[in-house]
Amino acid sequence: MSRRGDIALGLAAIAAGGAWFHQAVGIEDSLLSDAVGAGGVPMALAAVMAGAGALLVLRSLLRAPPAGESRSIAAHAKAAGLLAMMIAYVLAAPMLGYPLAIGLFAAAVAAYGGARLGWRVAAFGAGVAAFGWLGFVKLLGVAFPVGTIFGG
Repeated sequence: MSRRGDIALGLAAIAAGGAWFHQAVGIEDSLLSDAVGAGGVPMALAAVMAGAGALLVLRSLLRAPPAGESRSIAAHAKAAGLLAMMIAYVLAAPMLGYPLAIGLFAAAVAAYGGARLGWRVAAFGAGVAAFGWLGFVKLLGVAFPVGTIFGG
C-alpha cells in the first residue's frame, strides 16, 4: 500500500470518527439511562475509529516506504468502501433503528467481503442483530431505539 494512500485513509477515518462522535454526543439520555448513557457505545466506537486512523497516519509517517512499493489502489478502495458502509450505517441507524441497521450493516459487510448472497448472508445479518439486541437489551438492560420510520 502506498504511504499517501495510508495517510489519506487515516485522515478520512479520523474525520469520520470525529463526525460520528459529534453525532453520538447529541444522543439524549432518557430517565431510564444507565451510567454509560445512550451515546456511550457510539462514542466509544467513534473514538476507536479515530484512534485507528491516527495510528495508521502515524505508522505511515514513521516507517520507511518498502522497496518497490505498489501503486495499486485496490486495497485502499476496498477499505474506503468499508468506511463508506460504516458512514451509511451511522446515518441510517437513527432512522431504521439499531437492530435493523446493524443487521443490514453486518450482511452488507459479509457480502462486500465476498460471501455469496443468499439465505446464509441474511441469516448472518439477522443473527448479529439478534445477538446485539439480546446482549444490550436483555443482558445489560440498555434499550435500542426503534428508529424514526417505525415511530420511535
